[in-house]
Amino acid sequence: MLSDNAKSEIIHRLFSEYHYYRIETSGRWDKSVKNLCEKVGLVKQDQFEFYIKQPSSDILCEANRIYNETIRFFRFSDYYTEETIIDYMRKHIVLCEETRLAEEDDDLDPIYFWTSDMESQIEAYEKAIEEIKIKLYKNKDADSKRKDEIRADLRKSQRLYNDLYVRKQTFYHLTAENIAAKLYARYVYDRTFYTKDKIQIQGLPHHLLDTVRQVVENERIHSSQLRELAHTDPWLQHYRTSKPNPFHRSELSYDVLSLMSLTRWYESIREHYHDELTDDILNDDDILDGWWILKERERPKKQDRLVESSQFNVENFIMAKTPEEAQEIWKKNDKIAQGILKFRAGQIFGDEKNLGIQNEKLGDNALDVQMSANIMANKVAQMKARGIRTTTGRR
Repeated sequence: MLSDNAKSEIIHRLFSEYHYYRIETSGRWDKSVKNLCEKVGLVKQDQFEFYIKQPSSDILCEANRIYNETIRFFRFSDYYTEETIIDYMRKHIVLCEETRLAEEDDDLDPIYFWTSDMESQIEAYEKAIEEIKIKLYKNKDADSKRKDEIRADLRKSQRLYNDLYVRKQTFYHLTAENIAAKLYARYVYDRTFYTKDKIQIQGLPHHLLDTVRQVVENERIHSSQLRELAHTDPWLQHYRTSKPNPFHRSELSYDVLSLMSLTRWYESIREHYHDELTDDILNDDDILDGWWILKERERPKKQDRLVESSQFNVENFIMAKTPEEAQEIWKKNDKIAQGILKFRAGQIFGDEKNLGIQNEKLGDNALDVQMSANIMANKVAQMKARGIRTTTGRR
C-alpha cells in the first residue's frame, strides 16, 4: 500500500515536465561523468543528478523513424528477432550447474533455456492466476485466514509466471528489436537530458545514454502503483474536479494514459455496480479482478455478434427479429453498457439540434477519441523508451 505522500509524489511526477534521476558515479562511469561535469562547470559528486524532460511529438516521431529504419535494415539479414530467438533458446543448453551435472551423467537430460513445455507452463500459469482470483472473489466473505491462504497461492503463481517470463527474455539483447530500441532511446535521451540546474546537454557518450535508459527503466512507475492510484485519493480529487482530462495536455505519456484508462474503469464500475460491489471488493484489486473475469466470461461469445461497431466503440450489435428477442438481447448488456446506451439516446433524441450527432462526438466517446489519438502517437514510443517489451509466444 502506498502512503499518501508516496501517492502525491507520483501524481506530481505525472504532472511535471521534468523527471528527476541520479546515477552512481563510482566505477567505470567516473570518467564520463567527470567530463560532463567539467563541460557544464559543475563539481563532480558521488551521485550525478539529472532531469529527463517529457519528449515532444517531434522528438518521438524522429525516434520512431530511427527504430523502424533499424528494423528494416535487419529485415533480410540473419540477425535474430524476438520470434527467431525463441528457436535459438530451444537449441542451446543453459550454462548452469544442472547442465554440467547432466554432461557428466548420461542418465540426466541437459537443461535448456526454453522449451515447448515451458511455453505451455507460462500459459498454464496465466490461466491459474485467473482461476485463483475467481476463487478469491468467491471466498470474499470467508475469514481472513482462508483469504490469506488463497492469496499466498496467487502470489506463488505470479512469481512462477514472472520467473518464466524473465527466462524467456534471456537473449532479448541479441535481437534486432533490442538494437532498434537502444538507438531509439539514445536519440530521445540525448535530446531530453538536463543537468540538475535545468541546463540541456547534448552529445553525451553512448554508454552514458545507455545507463540513463537503464536508470529511467528501473525507476519507472510500476503498473500496480498506477492501479492503486487510480481508485484512491488524492488522485480521485484531481480527476473528479477536472474531468474529462485533468492534465489538459495535447500529449499524454504512457503512464498518464494508463492512469486515465484505469480511473475511468474504476469509476464506471463504482457507478453501475454500487449495489453489487462493496467498498471492500472495490479496494481489493485481486478480488475485483476475480469478479471482472467472471463478468467477462458471461459476455456474449463472438459468434453471437452479427455487426461490428465503429472504431470509437467497444460494443457490437446483434440484429433482433422480434420485440421479445430484442428485449433478451438488451438484457445481455451489463449495467455499464445499459447506462451508456440510455445516455446516448438522450443525446441523440433529446432535441432537434442533436439529431444526427456524429458518433465520435457522443459524450462517452469524446475522451476516447482524444486518448486514441494520443495513444497512436505516444504509447508505443513511450514503451520503447522505457524498455518495455511484449512476448509473441509464437513458435
